[in-house]
Amino acid sequence: CCCNLLREAGKTDPRFYPEGRPVQAEVVATQRAVGFAETTGCPTYVVHLASSRALEACHDGRRRGVPVYVETRPIYLHLTRSRFEEPDGAKYAGAPPLREQADVDAMWAALRFGGVDTLATDHAPWTRAEKLDPATDATNLRQGVSDLETCLPMLYSAGVRSSRLSLEQFVAVTSTNPSKLFGL
Repeated sequence: CCCNLLREAGKTDPRFYPEGRPVQAEVVATQRAVGFAETTGCPTYVVHLASSRALEACHDGRRRGVPVYVETRPIYLHLTRSRFEEPDGAKYAGAPPLREQADVDAMWAALRFGGVDTLATDHAPWTRAEKLDPATDATNLRQGVSDLETCLPMLYSAGVRSSRLSLEQFVAVTSTNPSKLFGL
């Protein structure tokens, strides 16, 4: 696994966390999910999408008529991989890790134009001390962030108030689309 490669290379500092979970791994996993959906005809909900390349795999499937639905998370709309260079970068660990600015831009564009169906938090209420525990390293950081209380205000502010999203799009990705997808 990539984590073993990090250990062998001596890259255990939290700043190397994204290297243990590369974009290519996200792309391959997404392509496999789309392939399973195409083979079975079963609708598939891809969670935590973070990269433009994985997003493209979903879009390729949709163009072929595959029932693929896409979710992203707030951290993939607001933060980039550069956060791992900060002394407390471990607090930004998620699955998959933060990506580049081009990926953030792709997520915003996909939200705006319907390529991302839902926004979900994957709220993980670790304390700051737990996230920055010196016993963890790039191979086993505690994943997830506590963003339940901030995700909607941030999406509204950065999306609707900045004209990236209409109010209707905001409601769709946070309420209407998830309700329809899960039969509520």
